[in-house]
Amino acid sequence: LYLMSDDMRPELGCYGHPFIKSPNIDSLAASGLQFDFAYTNFAYCAPSRNSFLSGRRPDRTRALNFLTTFRKRPGGESWTAMPQFFKEKGYFTSSAGKIYHDGMDDPKSWSYPSNQTKWIQCQEGDMKDPFGNY
Repeated sequence: LYLMSDDMRPELGCYGHPFIKSPNIDSLAASGLQFDFAYTNFAYCAPSRNSFLSGRRPDRTRALNFLTTFRKRPGGESWTAMPQFFKEKGYFTSSAGKIYHDGMDDPKSWSYPSNQTKWIQCQEGDMKDPFGNY
């Protein structure tokens, strides 16, 4: 079982948080591998997730915003994503929620279609940062 979560601080009982009651996650952490140090290689969640799932740094994937994925970059179609690797080895893979980014799924990665949230196009006049992110 591999669980992936982003945009979440380590505020769980297994990390010593005194007020959070998370007995099931705590039990899973006690019987499995818990990462106590986590680092990111990019300040935005989508580029960081694309990097983690593709095994390539954001400067290689060029997926530096919320508008593209590593598959859309030169050579990206031939890259094997981590869940795709497990799927091809016979494991069942599935996604619930935002794994790549809202509306940007990777069907090659999943044994069962993802319940990915559909992309909602921002409108003209919505604020963007210097990198083109809404």
